[in-house]
Amino acid sequence: MADRQPHVNGATIRCVACAADLVAFGDDQSLVVLHVANGVEQCVATFFIGTPVLTLAFSPRTISPSADTLSWSIQLAIACGDGHIRLCTYTVNAPEPIIQIVSTAATTHSNDITGLAFSGSSSGRYLASSSLDRTCIVWDLEVLQHELQQSELLDASGDFKLPSAGAYGDSTRFANPLLSVAAHPQRAEFLISDNTGSVLLFDWADSCRAVVELVDPRTLADARTGVKGIGLGGAAWKAQDADFVGGAFGTRWVVWNLSHGGTGGGKPVLSGNSGLVSCNRFRWSPTDPTIFAVSSNSPAQGAVVNVFSTQYPQAQPTSVSLASRPNKIQDFDFLSGVGLVVAVGRRLYFVSLSNETQPVAISSGLSYLQPSF
Repeated sequence: MADRQPHVNGATIRCVACAADLVAFGDDQSLVVLHVANGVEQCVATFFIGTPVLTLAFSPRTISPSADTLSWSIQLAIACGDGHIRLCTYTVNAPEPIIQIVSTAATTHSNDITGLAFSGSSSGRYLASSSLDRTCIVWDLEVLQHELQQSELLDASGDFKLPSAGAYGDSTRFANPLLSVAAHPQRAEFLISDNTGSVLLFDWADSCRAVVELVDPRTLADARTGVKGIGLGGAAWKAQDADFVGGAFGTRWVVWNLSHGGTGGGKPVLSGNSGLVSCNRFRWSPTDPTIFAVSSNSPAQGAVVNVFSTQYPQAQPTSVSLASRPNKIQDFDFLSGVGLVVAVGRRLYFVSLSNETQPVAISSGLSYLQPSF
């Protein structure tokens, strides 16, 4: 794979998320949003946070500049190293980015936050956060949205400052530490994964509704016997079909179909060996419903992402090797029309899955190189 020298002043990229033709990544101090079009990336927003950005999620309120050049809007939720969740917003007419505190000292998680997801049916009002403290908190951002509207009206006077009262959070406690949370664009429920390899589908707004539990018997057995590598992982919902859920735990990937007895503690319809140790990410392709990819944050095999097809579940994966040991994948996501966006150290790689084009790295110091698509 082609390799280019990173920007020397760049910081390690900790997390990545994509939405349409937008790429957001967080590093030790800031959140950066890129617009990628016609093989060229442009920085459209930078938020200085002052603490590491550990995980992030695009809000459904986000409108790409390519979709509406006159009224585009960028909004993301981020979980930070100081334990707080923040809402970051920037619009085409705003004089500067706005950062709001979602969690307060009294309401935030007591351990690391492992995932964020916006409810697909709430137009950006409800945000879920998962944590190693075994809780999932659903935040009502309506108060923050009202504050944001007021700031837009009063900002011209120079006297208005955003309050930091935080948002209302409804907490649900689970039996095990939580590794990820996901949502579907057409569903109100949230998808939670825990460190035993179980995936839980729960309707947070209906306390009387039973939690749907999806399990992989082999992963569950490995977790109970203490097999090395279990305890990391994550799950994701297929955007094109709400019945399909995928996950990666330890050395295995699994796919469940909710229409095939999911309410009875459903077993996977597909499963296989990931070819990696200690998988920590599972992502569905937003454009090809048969494609998914997994990665590991272990440096044992270097920086590798393995790409699979549900049409050929037992076939060898397409391995995208970006760097040798001791490098590792920090995070990755699919970018529509491009392929994979992968964070390795200070570099952000754009990898086309449609041809043999080599990936090109860009650094996180706002000194970007033109990618090859």
